[in-house]
Amino acid sequence: MPRAPTRPAPRPTARGRGSSAERRSFAWLTSTTVQVDALSVHRGGQQAGWELSWKITESPLIVVAPHGGSIELRTSEIATAIADGRHTECHFKGRLPAGNYPRLHVTSTNWDVEECLILIRQRPHALSIHGTAKPGRVVYVGGRDTVKGAALTAALRAQGFQAEAAPDDIAGLSTANFVNKDADGARVTGWRTRPRRCP
Repeated sequence: MPRAPTRPAPRPTARGRGSSAERRSFAWLTSTTVQVDALSVHRGGQQAGWELSWKITESPLIVVAPHGGSIELRTSEIATAIADGRHTECHFKGRLPAGNYPRLHVTSTNWDVEECLILIRQRPHALSIHGTAKPGRVVYVGGRDTVKGAALTAALRAQGFQAEAAPDDIAGLSTANFVNKDADGARVTGWRTRPRRCP
């Protein structure tokens, strides 16, 4: 049985929508400026305007949306669709009425949500879902696990997605990146451009 995070878990979020093609593409898996230094500075505020949720399963894969809600639109829904009720998932969602990105966005090397980090360290596979302002309708695939990344890129293309290797500025290769702290020290990250997330 996986160990649950040490803090009480909030109720899981509702299951998001996603295409069956996208879920099949991920089935094989068993912003340039730091706006704030760390998410810990937001804890305990009466008007923090954020929501943290997770769902734990026995799967060796965890799917994470670190910039969900209104921070990077629809990334949480995409993560939930990929998890498909079978894989562990964790979401940090911005819920402010405005200004979620400048006020709540934290780059992945500084993302320090301990509840999610516990779940990531317990699992050999981690997949993070992000949004990017790059143009076009593209899914960028990055991460330190280049073998699985190449397989994922091929699977996405087979389902009709325009999938490409992530450019260096969003490749997610740093060992300080939160999702590279899974059990094998390597993970896959998916970046979707806004037209691909919000058609």
